[in-house]
Amino acid sequence: MMGMLECDEILPLLAGYFFRANLCLLNNKYKETVDRVYSNPKVFTNLINHSDNMAISNTIQLFLNLDINKNVTSQPDKLTNKLDVIRSIF
Repeated sequence: MMGMLECDEILPLLAGYFFRANLCLLNNKYKETVDRVYSNPKVFTNLINHSDNMAISNTIQLFLNLDINKNVTSQPDKLTNKLDVIRSIF
């Protein structure tokens, strides 16, 4: 699913489905989804490359606002990744 972000341009309808799919995954398979997203650093780079799309921006916000206490095992790594993403945006 994250391979969609490798494209040069993403259709708004597909981006909306992408956001909703991520939302469903986080609601049902929180730990697995978070581990998968944060284990691949290209995911956030690709998300930022498409941040002009509202649904993709909402997806970035979704991942940055995750409750880090739900997945305590790798807390420092995820916090560092979040800070790197925020730095690259600004």
